[in-house]
Formats: sequence, structure tokens, C-alpha cells
Amino acid sequence: MLRLYWADVSRVSPDAEAYELSAYRREKLRMLRPPEARKLSIGAELLLHQALGDCAPEIAWPPQFTVGECGKPEWNMEGLFFNLSHSGSVAACVLSDQPVGLDVQEPCICRDALARRFFSREEQFFLSASADKDRDFCRIWTRKEAYVKALGTGITIPLESFSAVGEQTPDGAAFWDAVLCTYQFAVCLPNARSAQPDAIIEKQLP
Repeated sequence: MLRLYWADVSRVSPDAEAYELSAYRREKLRMLRPPEARKLSIGAELLLHQALGDCAPEIAWPPQFTVGECGKPEWNMEGLFFNLSHSGSVAACVLSDQPVGLDVQEPCICRDALARRFFSREEQFFLSASADKDRDFCRIWTRKEAYVKALGTGITIPLESFSAVGEQTPDGAAFWDAVLCTYQFAVCLPNARSAQPDAIIEKQLP
């Protein structure tokens, strides 16, 4: 099972009291002041709530979250994993039966200095041969972010130490990526043959 949910958060209220949120989310919101950042954070959890309602309606909301050693939010639900991401005005959530990573990014331009610093040699070669360097720069970046998020390690793994393109993907990781409404999405399953979502669902929030 692998389901991707995404939504525009423009109509989400930045007021945490308007929604039934987890203690983890409320604590995060205490440190977020800009209204747009609050909308994204709230929107990501609203999507998770809807995803659970679709896939595991027996689970009471809100669940108890813990935070991993590198800051990744987790829960103690056997056989059910999630990951959240947001960018611009879009929030996204992925729900899976195995550890999973998700990243979403606004359209961006290729930044050669960042590629030289954070991309592997294989990725740099791939990018140099690309007919659309802006698209492929963003594609590689989101794949790499999704991979480290799936592992829960954050950037404790040097980004240039692995490749997210071609045949030499790290540890047999599977990637899926796509552009949805101009945003670049990437999903990673660390040990799988495919990371193709079973369903891609656009939601309306709130």
C-alpha cells in the first residue's frame, strides 16, 4: 500500500484552534509565526488525518507522535508509515506499509554550485547531459531529500555520497517522481522494487 495525498493550502486557516491537531503539531506551531508557514504545517497534518480516515478509519485521531533521533515525526503503528512535505502553497502526505520518504518542491532553476557540492558524480553527469536542467535539477534534489527522509537520518548522510538516478541507487532504493500542478514530487522506498503510488489523490482543504 502506497498512497499519495496532496492539496493547496491557500484556504487553510493559520489558527491552530480552528482544527483538531495533534500535540506534536501544536508544539511545532508555537515556533512558527508566518501565516503561510503555519498554513503549510497545518495542511500537512490535515492531509494525514484524511489519509488515515481513508486507509485506517479504526485509528483514533489524533495519534501520539514521537520524534526520531534526527527529528523525523513517527508513530507506533505496526505496518503503517507516513511522511509529510510542503512547499510554496502545496502540502503533501504519503501513507505506506513500509518506511517511506516524500519531498515536494516548487519549480526551481538549476543551481550549478549546489549541484557541484551536493550531487554525486553520476548525478552531475546526468544533469550536464539534460535537455531540461531546471526540471532535472529539481527532480534529483527531491529524490535525494525523499531518500534521507525515508531513512530518518536527515542530512547526517552526505547528499553527494549517493546517487538518486541511473542504476546505482542507494541500497536498492526505489524512486517515483512526477510533476503535479507545476510542483515536483518524489517518493522513496528504501528497499523496494517500485515506489509507484497505488493512488494519487488531490484533496480540498480545509
